[in-house]
Amino acid sequence: MLNVVQVLQDLIRIDTSNPPGNEMRVLVYIASLLKLSGATIATLPLAGGQRGNLVAHLPGQQQGLPPLVLLSHTDVVPAEASQWRYPPFEAGEADGFIYGRGAVDTKQLTVMELAAFLSLSKAGPLNRDVYLVATGDEECGSELGLQQLLRDRIPLGNRAVPASELFQGSLVISEGGGFPIMANGRALYLVETGQKGCGQVSFTFCEPGGAYLAGTGALRRATGLVQELHQTQLDSRATPTLLQFESTLSAAYGCMAEALPTHLNPMMGSILSAMRRNTLTPTLVAGPGLREVTVTCDVRLLPGFDLAYLEAVTKPLAEKWGAQLRVLSFHPGYESDAGEPVYVLEECLNREYTGDDGPVPLVPFLSMGSSDGRFLQPMGASVFGFSPVLPADMTFDQAVRMVHGVDERIHRDSLVFGCRVLTRAARRLCGVAEREDA
Repeated sequence: MLNVVQVLQDLIRIDTSNPPGNEMRVLVYIASLLKLSGATIATLPLAGGQRGNLVAHLPGQQQGLPPLVLLSHTDVVPAEASQWRYPPFEAGEADGFIYGRGAVDTKQLTVMELAAFLSLSKAGPLNRDVYLVATGDEECGSELGLQQLLRDRIPLGNRAVPASELFQGSLVISEGGGFPIMANGRALYLVETGQKGCGQVSFTFCEPGGAYLAGTGALRRATGLVQELHQTQLDSRATPTLLQFESTLSAAYGCMAEALPTHLNPMMGSILSAMRRNTLTPTLVAGPGLREVTVTCDVRLLPGFDLAYLEAVTKPLAEKWGAQLRVLSFHPGYESDAGEPVYVLEECLNREYTGDDGPVPLVPFLSMGSSDGRFLQPMGASVFGFSPVLPADMTFDQAVRMVHGVDERIHRDSLVFGCRVLTRAARRLCGVAEREDA
């Protein structure tokens, strides 16, 4: 049986700070744990063998069922050791807490999914194909991670399969959810069922003039644009995820949806507000001098609003203020149907949860951040962020502060809990009997 605490400590002790990454050391370690599973394993080296991605496959028996993909990334953001209570790459344990970079982003998810995958490998016939996918470079845009993997062909046994095919219509369990929130003293669990579209645009203002005629017209126009953006409300839309979010939380608080903001803490209130509308937010005003000023804006658009919408909003602003517009980046948002997979996750969570307050509901939400799920929309994948932890360990607010922060940590009981929940859910989704010792 897999010692999940030891595996997490081993993964944390392999420093995969990105840059430079060096994820291949983790992938070799994962492959060694999979060696006796009977799975087909492909490690795909990049950057001279120091970086790469891993795919492991267990075949299913039935045609037509969407594959189950257990997706995580193995790189982490850098950590400044002098700021930490315990060294960030020693995986020290104190009072049951394992400290280290990657403990909640996302080496803990890698361990949970690895435990589920190994359980499936011993379970007998599966009704669908299952893939364990561990990628690199997520923290720096995934160019050498999932984006590269989707361009590759994966050697699986005696055939090479385009990686994009594994994600066609697949059910993907990834990062972004699984953290509890408290409502009226009760725990509810967030499950990420989508993400807002994200990107950046810039407006550049230029003022003609000679070397000794530096005016302030460009700066005045840039300031005017910033003021208008702060006063502008972009379109809003009640997505299915928003409606479920409001319905579940309103029931927990015993209030109407309209009164929900008065019950939420500031962080959850911000999430609710962001799930309702598109935003275009100035984040930087800079330039080499007064005659050239650039305003850079963060873009967050609800699912269903595309690049054409973004251009329709920004082009009139650029024309009005006499600016050159550039769309620096944009990835559209996505929203997965919170159907059977979410019901299965909720039921399996409740089978493992030992709280005394009755059933624990899942709360679908749209993330304001971005992860590798944004690259899977073109393949029709349904992506669910879920790596469950115990409320006594951390709530969502606490987890957000630890991700990319100092003293990142997870309690060993949470890790075991998450492994059991995802193992139970994976077995249910794959049509095999549950086991109590998962």
